Amino acid sequence: MSGGFAAEEHGAGEVIPPAFDQRHTLLSNVVYRQPWHSLQVGAVARYGSGTPNEQHHDDAAATFVYLPDHWTFDLNARMNLWSQGNRRVAVEVDVTNLTNNIYAIAKESEVTPLHYAMRRVIGGRLRFYF
Repeated sequence: MSGGFAAEEHGAGEVIPPAFDQRHTLLSNVVYRQPWHSLQVGAVARYGSGTPNEQHHDDAAATFVYLPDHWTFDLNARMNLWSQGNRRVAVEVDVTNLTNNIYAIAKESEVTPLHYAMRRVIGGRLRFYF
C-alpha cells in the first residue's frame, strides 16, 4: 500500500504523518446537579498529545517531531432564576480554557506559521423559556 501527495515523490518505506494527526486525546467531564433552582455545574478536562511538525535542517532530509502536549480545563454553570409552570428564566456562564493555556495546535509546513489555541473565553447568557 502506498499513498502521498501527487506532486511529491516519496521513497520506498518513507513515512510522513498527516497534518493535525494527534496521536492521543482524552476528554473527561464531571457534572453536579442540584434540584434547587435546577442548579448544574460542570467541569471538562481535555488532553492532546500534540500534532506532527516537519523540520528542515540545511540540506539534510526533513525530520518529523511532535508539538508539545497540552491540557485545558473548562467550567460551566446553569441555574433557573425564576420559574412558574413551563415558563422560566435561566442564567448560564461558561469559561473555556480556564487556565489560559495558549498552546501550539499545528504547523503544517515551513511556509505556514504556527496555529495556536484560543485564549480564555468567558461567556454568559440569559435564557427565557415561555
